[in-house]
Amino acid sequence: MSLAADYQSLVRDQLAHTEDASRLLPLALVRACVQLLAVDGAGLSLTQDLRVPLSASSDMVARAERLQITLGEGPCLSATDVGGPLIADLAALTAEWPVYGCELVGQTPFRSVASHPLRLPGGDRLGAVDLYARDEGGAPFATIPDIGMEMADLMAAFLVGTAGWLGNDQDLGWSDRRLAAARRLDVWVAVGMVIGAMPMTNVDALALLRAHAFSHDLSLDDLADLLTSRRLSVQALFD
Repeated sequence: MSLAADYQSLVRDQLAHTEDASRLLPLALVRACVQLLAVDGAGLSLTQDLRVPLSASSDMVARAERLQITLGEGPCLSATDVGGPLIADLAALTAEWPVYGCELVGQTPFRSVASHPLRLPGGDRLGAVDLYARDEGGAPFATIPDIGMEMADLMAAFLVGTAGWLGNDQDLGWSDRRLAAARRLDVWVAVGMVIGAMPMTNVDALALLRAHAFSHDLSLDDLADLLTSRRLSVQALFD
């Protein structure tokens, strides 16, 4: 069987055991990816001005993905920018993204990452899939750069509704209702609150939020939730 056929079969198997397949499709995509490529974890996200995480194969992967959001650096963001696969072993992680690399090592068992952009036919990139390994040298990724891109392209085709291999017209409502995506929208609300309190650009407001979150051991999502729920005042960011 081809890679595409093997992957499609694994995704169908993942969805066969749930009554809510439409909302679990992103999770099925990453779990099938881990199973087929024999890596230690995978995370799927969309990228615009901020990343919108769609799924993670484990809680530890979700933590690794959130680190890139809070710190504003990491292989996923870079892979989306360059439009091609990016493989980073432990040495590269700590050299290219020193803060992210240090936090990844301190908070997760992962020591190498491979990121593949989700490419659209016209050349645009809508996100990336991150593959994680415990191996410091990135050995699991050495033989899969082309396979990883092929799988990322399959994911992109599905996410924009052009894959056509699930066999029916699935309700794609999960893209609007996933908790992680909803929480990410709160970040934009928090950016607006900061700009309302003190005139500055969106970029500067976002940088202020990231700095406060990092210095108080919070994720960017948690800080936004504190601000939008009024449990933390915007003025506290400037004190």
